[in-house]
Amino acid sequence: MKTGGILAVSDITWITDRRPLELEQFWERECPEIDTVSAKLQVLENHGYEVLSHFILPEDCWIEHYYLPLQKSYKSFLERQGHSQEALNLIASDKSEFEMYMKYRQYYSYGFYIARKR
Repeated sequence: MKTGGILAVSDITWITDRRPLELEQFWERECPEIDTVSAKLQVLENHGYEVLSHFILPEDCWIEHYYLPLQKSYKSFLERQGHSQEALNLIASDKSEFEMYMKYRQYYSYGFYIARKR
């Protein structure tokens, strides 16, 4: 990125300092890069960015605009994929992630980070 260029990125983020072990183990398997807001900001700064702003996406972004539309697409996805084992596994993984979110959504979300290249 050129100096002065703007980066806008969304990333899975812990929003609390302590979490249930089940949740931590789940995300360590699924996305080991998950971390706190302060750690994400530090990564940006360490890579030569000036953080301009950041915020946490609200629950409706996850539920109304991601998980529910995704679930509505399962039937047609399976049909297009010929009900393959890979497709069934992907849907099972999505369902597991949704269940974790509904159970533990007070502990994590997506952070949205805006930064400028120094």
